[in-house]
Amino acid sequence: MSKEIQIPVEVVSFADDGYHIFTKGKLKGRPLRLLIDTGASKTVLDKKFLGENFPHLPLEMNDMPATGAGTNTIQTEITEVSDFFLGNGKKKNSSSPLDKFPVAVMDLSHVNDTYAKIGQPPIQGVIGSDLLVHFGAVINFRKQRMKLILP
Repeated sequence: MSKEIQIPVEVVSFADDGYHIFTKGKLKGRPLRLLIDTGASKTVLDKKFLGENFPHLPLEMNDMPATGAGTNTIQTEITEVSDFFLGNGKKKNSSSPLDKFPVAVMDLSHVNDTYAKIGQPPIQGVIGSDLLVHFGAVINFRKQRMKLILP
């Protein structure tokens, strides 16, 4: 039987540049700030964050460079993560842990440099459509929450 959960999201207006959607998460107990990007095909974690917190996590080279991430020259790697939760950590608002979920790994410093210039905190990852489809996500902008269906 599937379980439906609600994840709080933060919808941030960037004046004439539209909106960005953020949520919180945890990877092996470490807090994450995550950009939700429905146009990103793959979920991505920041290489620097992983290197500082999980230096022994195995990374495999990805033959295809990232596209649509502000440049097409960023090399990506792939890894599988476990103990990865979405939400604010409160039991009723947290997803089940993702077990062996494949994610891309890349340097997100160019994104965080841009956020720093406009007074936004850094992100440690991007939730892409692979994860959103996996959970059948529905984002409610007015209520600032995202519904997920746990398989």
